[in-house]
Amino acid sequence: MTKIKSKKVKARPKIKSNKLEDFKPEYVQFNFSFITKHEKYNLENNNSIHTLLLEKIYYLSSMDWVQVLALRKEQGIETLSSHALKRFTIPPEFKDRRDDYCTDKFFVFRLKNQGRVIGKMIDKTFYILAIDTTFDLYKH
Repeated sequence: MTKIKSKKVKARPKIKSNKLEDFKPEYVQFNFSFITKHEKYNLENNNSIHTLLLEKIYYLSSMDWVQVLALRKEQGIETLSSHALKRFTIPPEFKDRRDDYCTDKFFVFRLKNQGRVIGKMIDKTFYILAIDTTFDLYKH
């Protein structure tokens, strides 16, 4: 009688914790909750860049954080000192709820030659605070 060999099934990795606060994403996530209400720098009056913004968010969130950091500044995310933003104040809702968890730097990604998206990061979540389509929030 022939013995039937069975394949060894790989065991699933055990989850170390079920706590939400223990979750550490590998990919960049984007949050619009605290975008400025200033009509010049929010999405409501910048209809022309909606598609470009969505394409860029899709592009950046399809790579892990290490890959995003390795991109040139034209393609990826760059940092900006807090002193560089002259005409912008952080929305009070963000300042009250999240700013203590951030560094003092801002993060920026480019929408080709049509604008810049400015925000703050906590872990790998990019909080979009403003969309500068007139290039006047900081010196370029």
